[in-house]
Amino acid sequence: SDTVKAFLYLVLFCAMSTVPLVVVFLLAYFGTSSKKLADFGRRHAPALTLLGGMAMLGLSVALFVTL
Repeated sequence: SDTVKAFLYLVLFCAMSTVPLVVVFLLAYFGTSSKKLADFGRRHAPALTLLGGMAMLGLSVALFVTL
């Protein structure tokens, strides 16, 4: 039903928002220095922003097409 689809899209959105935070936490927990994480973020910021934007755009298109 539409309610189940909407709920699953909400879960997907939450996962897309939370997984990167968990990855950073685990990297820091297992010894990656904050300097290395910051350097990675600076070097790859445009690509990461584009990837996140494309993922959100894809999710919004999927919502409009299926609901």
